[in-house]
Amino acid sequence: MFFTSDTHFGHQNIIRFCNRPWATIAEHDQALIDNWNAIVPEDAVVFHLGDFCYKGGGFPTIQHLIGLLHGQIILIRGNHDPDTRKLQNLRKLQQLFDGVFDQLQIEVEGQRIIMNHYPLLTWPHAYGEHPTWQLFGHVHLRKGITGSDAFIVEQCCRPTQYEVGVDLNGYRPISFHRLKERIAFQVQHQYNVIYWLGKT
Repeated sequence: MFFTSDTHFGHQNIIRFCNRPWATIAEHDQALIDNWNAIVPEDAVVFHLGDFCYKGGGFPTIQHLIGLLHGQIILIRGNHDPDTRKLQNLRKLQQLFDGVFDQLQIEVEGQRIIMNHYPLLTWPHAYGEHPTWQLFGHVHLRKGITGSDAFIVEQCCRPTQYEVGVDLNGYRPISFHRLKERIAFQVQHQYNVIYWLGKT
């Protein structure tokens, strides 16, 4: 089981906005595909927490990309994904992905996880002896990031939250077991996800 977000396939300006290390969007997209397939087995489940393609990329583009990527892909819709308030968009996405949600809660090896494209301030079972993790994307945490999003994450995110976006995770999905190690480290030291900037 793997988690990722903010691949932004087809988004030329994301290279400049997030200082991604490629010259062209063709190189960017191919590198993300290669990185994904290098660690994700064909029978894996991948939760993609939004912004799969820039402005949706068009349904033929999404279909093409899904055909290139390993695993069953479940989409937690982000702000750049097709607007599912339009019923025809929701139906098309449901035909392409193995599930489409705006928010989703699962349990893996006894660990509750709530997933949203955005970091949350609070959520069900956020406190207690066995708190629910909250996974998010959207913020594009990366070395040298500044601005209000980074400040909010630094000030407000808890040790049981983690951004699964590609910018923070070596431009590849992160496995459940790697995620478990990172969150355990954060909880032990009372760090939040900002700790990992520049370490991946």
